[in-house]
Amino acid sequence: MSTERIDREFDDIFQRHQGFRIAPGSPYNSMAGAWRIIKHARKNNIPTPGTCGGSQHMVIEFARNLAGIASNNCIRSCWRS
Repeated sequence: MSTERIDREFDDIFQRHQGFRIAPGSPYNSMAGAWRIIKHARKNNIPTPGTCGGSQHMVIEFARNLAGIASNNCIRSCWRS
């Protein structure tokens, strides 16, 4: 589904699906939507593999919210800190 749908259909999306795949194709139409679904899936132990750019965004979300590495938008920046 398009990341643009996430904000307007957030509750419905998570009630209808048991897992997600964060696909390649970055930058996403809604980066906020991508971050929101990745964070929600992580916090609620929802199976969510990422491929290519999707996996990079998952690592960035982890770095920001669990490792305390603030405001990195590029995966290479995470490893320089």
